[in-house]
Amino acid sequence: MPLDTAKPAGVTDAIAEAFTAIGYPNESRNARDRLAEEYWSASLLSRFADARREKAKKAAVTGGVLPDHLTHPYPVGTSETIYAGATVTINLKVVPQADRLNTAALVADLQKAGVKPALLKRLVKKHTETFGGAHIFTASLVTL
Repeated sequence: MPLDTAKPAGVTDAIAEAFTAIGYPNESRNARDRLAEEYWSASLLSRFADARREKAKKAAVTGGVLPDHLTHPYPVGTSETIYAGATVTINLKVVPQADRLNTAALVADLQKAGVKPALLKRLVKKHTETFGGAHIFTASLVTL
């Protein structure tokens, strides 16, 4: 079914079907290789999709479909339709982000207020949580 003549639900189904059909040919007889090949295919499609979405987002901002939220951010709590066209509606919801503590500035201010540096160092160390490292998996094809 051509995407330009399909009804909205049909467009979504056609895109999902085409997307699902894209991938490594799975010629490998080894089950682990097939899993790795699928991971590689999905990783590649994700990169392409991310790049396409970013390009579309920039064009939509330039064309007035999306607001330039970096220059003119909406307040937290905003929930509204920002575009309602013949085939697509785009909604915006602004949610709060996590606060970030500037530890260096806090320590400097506490030192100015008379808290001893050794005590600050000990307390900062005591209350610092270390998280496990970020795991970044990069798949690539083996060239023969």
